[in-house]
Amino acid sequence: MIDANGKPITGVAVNVASIGNRGDRDTAGFPIPMLVLMQSRLNLVTKTDQAGKFTVAGLPRDQAIALVFEHDDYALEAAIAAVSDRPQRDAQGISIDRRVAPRSRTVSIGDLTVTMRPTPRLTGRVTFADTGSAAADVKILLGEYYRGFQAVTDKDGKFSFRSMPDSEYKLRVLPVDGTSYVGWQTSVKIADDKLNANINIALPKGQTVSGEVVDEETNVGIAGVTVVYATGETDTAIDVPLPQEATTDAKGRFQLVAPIGNGTVRVAGPVAHYDLPSRYVSETAPRLDGFREEVTVAAKRTTSGLRFVVGRGLVVEGVVIDDSGAPVADVDVVRAPGMEGRMKRVVAHTDARGRFMLDGFPVNSEQILIATDAGRKTLGSMRISMQNAVRRTEVVEIEMILRPVGRVKGQIRLHEKPVDGGLVILNFGGKPVKDPDHGHYSVQYARTRTDAAGRFEIGMLEAGTPFTLRVMVKNAKELFLKDAIVVESGEDLEIPEIELEPAPGK
Repeated sequence: MIDANGKPITGVAVNVASIGNRGDRDTAGFPIPMLVLMQSRLNLVTKTDQAGKFTVAGLPRDQAIALVFEHDDYALEAAIAAVSDRPQRDAQGISIDRRVAPRSRTVSIGDLTVTMRPTPRLTGRVTFADTGSAAADVKILLGEYYRGFQAVTDKDGKFSFRSMPDSEYKLRVLPVDGTSYVGWQTSVKIADDKLNANINIALPKGQTVSGEVVDEETNVGIAGVTVVYATGETDTAIDVPLPQEATTDAKGRFQLVAPIGNGTVRVAGPVAHYDLPSRYVSETAPRLDGFREEVTVAAKRTTSGLRFVVGRGLVVEGVVIDDSGAPVADVDVVRAPGMEGRMKRVVAHTDARGRFMLDGFPVNSEQILIATDAGRKTLGSMRISMQNAVRRTEVVEIEMILRPVGRVKGQIRLHEKPVDGGLVILNFGGKPVKDPDHGHYSVQYARTRTDAAGRFEIGMLEAGTPFTLRVMVKNAKELFLKDAIVVESGEDLEIPEIELEPAPGK
């Protein structure tokens, strides 16, 4: 390790970030697997000696080794090397460390020489705009959430960042809870020809916005609801205030500080048993209708009395019975994943009377429920759809009947040979379901893997229900699949031999 004048640098921390990935992708566009070491319990770290040299022993041959070099007086550097006697192709557009922008790199063989530049340094001070006093213990974020730096102001409101690659960064001073001030978002540029940059930020005073979130039926406050204030500015806007967020207390009350001007207050989940939109749903999503309120925050005047009424959404109360009409206990009733409102699967369990309850789903939406016994030999399914509901809580009573179901069987072959361990997925319905908040999602129904003879058997089929079968096999270099095989459900079904095809490149 040397500086710009060719002098050795002592005490450089040499981190092995990963082994085995040069940014290569297989034919399906998936990254080739790697072993990530940096920031894990498997760290390989050494330091340069007085001659600026280092050695990392015990590395595998013919594998790309991603290295990160750190020193307080120099900018962060990264490189890729290979323990090999063979020439190596360049690594294409990879990010070795979240603080280093992705780019193509030469893969070095043998002794490695890295030149380190003096570290760019960003210093700054945060104050309160109306008093000029220091803002202590304020969190500063520099860069994006997936590749950034963090700092906290000291008692004098000062902060600093070091060892940053030259670039233009978004800088966010986060709002401090318990104060009457909002945060601030701006940008700063770190350049090679200017090693030191300074920025001063004065936090403007906001005004209090308060209210409550209550249950539609009981009028009791709901705890744990996230309350967000949106100014209408985009995430990339520069020199704009950042409002505070809040969480309702045990009585459902909230209070936050927002900047002067027009904005929107909205409530978000998840909160068990209530129908609430996600915190990260797009501000223009129709899902937010009824969960937000436009306000005007004026100087020297608080905004209070906001009231959000939240219901339990679609409440499904039901019973599971067998062919004879007798209730069935210990049955899993699953709300299929990927449906509108919630992304994750939700499971209820029938009691001794065969009864179950599911709630918290959007009222004006379609839900798919699937009931299966422990051995998955019988099944019941039902689509529930409610439109134009007026209340935020709508209760529907259903009866699900368990009936014996068939199974899909078949053999998977690749290059005319049986495939061992191939993944077979059965999706509910003939096409993906659309969620207006998030897009299209397939509803996975069941999955299994092929045996040594390439055979598979997958159950839970009900007469009259369409399914889509998908088969995937991935080796070290390629992904093969057979997609969108529409299965007509009913009794046991033997599918003729399925020959896989290479997945299209991305």
